[in-house]
Amino acid sequence: DYSYALYDDYGNKTDITVDQIKNLKYEATDLGMTQDSVDVVLSIAMHESGGQEAVKNPCSTAAGYCGILDTTGKYVWNDIMGNDNYSYSLLFNGEDNLSISLNYIKYLTTIEGDNLSSVLTDYAGLYNQQFLNFVNGYLNRKGKSIYTVKLLNS
Repeated sequence: DYSYALYDDYGNKTDITVDQIKNLKYEATDLGMTQDSVDVVLSIAMHESGGQEAVKNPCSTAAGYCGILDTTGKYVWNDIMGNDNYSYSLLFNGEDNLSISLNYIKYLTTIEGDNLSSVLTDYAGLYNQQFLNFVNGYLNRKGKSIYTVKLLNS
């Protein structure tokens, strides 16, 4: 159940769609990632944008569901995912933004191992207890924790 990503805490519909979640689940499987990784990406999206697709941080280039920086988006899209023709506008496309976030998380596990707390710290660019608590809160709704989930199928 991913209702926490389809509706915010006030019952308002987010921009996240069931099809985007399905595609994210398929991609996680293709990448050798667990379904817990889908919950992690959606939790990040709820923290960074409240599930709103076309948001932009007014103080940085962070954009879209998962608050991805332009330089990070370009690196992940071109170098990790092997695509061409990166454009900042991709970050405002919900499906692309979720995919970039998932691929970035997988990449970060090559650095940090299957340690979600460390992966999230790298994702945020610094240690941020509020960010960790927020993601953990969403994971707790499904009986999970940043300290117990596994990102990769072993």
